[in-house]
Amino acid sequence: MSRRSYLFIIIAILFLTDCTRKGISQRSGSTLQDTLSVYRPQYKYEKEVFQGETVTLYPKGGDSLVVFNYDVTRVLDSLLDAKGEQIVIMKEMNGYRVQIYYGSDRNEAKRAREKSYRLFPDYTPYWEYKIPTYRVKLGDFEYREDALAIYRSVKKKFNQAIIVPDVVKVVKIATPDDLVELRRKEAEEKKKKLRRN
Repeated sequence: MSRRSYLFIIIAILFLTDCTRKGISQRSGSTLQDTLSVYRPQYKYEKEVFQGETVTLYPKGGDSLVVFNYDVTRVLDSLLDAKGEQIVIMKEMNGYRVQIYYGSDRNEAKRAREKSYRLFPDYTPYWEYKIPTYRVKLGDFEYREDALAIYRSVKKKFNQAIIVPDVVKVVKIATPDDLVELRRKEAEEKKKKLRRN
């Protein structure tokens, strides 16, 4: 064997002997104890005390007085009882539709649209013509998963059915961002009307 081999074997033996458990007690009844308690953070806990007012409630249908000592203040009650402004808007956005017909035959497209009215009255069919093709699409879906739910039943009736991306009209409760956008558009329309006059 070469010198390198001997050197490698000696280094390996030294390394393995250093990896033995020297610091752990080998006696049979001894237990190891943590001494980390010195480093643990100490927290002072103070019980919270309610500083508000007690609310007296009168139950319906009874004359007796019942006092509830829950931690409820008038301000919190008013916030919980207040309803936010909810406006339903129709928003055009990128979404999905189920395409049930694609072809150049106008009569076939018309039949597909009429059939979709009968079979799926809850979903609006859209008729689209771009020379030389007719397309009939069904529904307005914000997410592909929503379109996939109806797609399975549509595919049984229309063999050509596929899910396609499209600009859809979604009716939903307006978010604060939608309300800001809606008010901005209203202000722009008022400015345009004033300029015309």
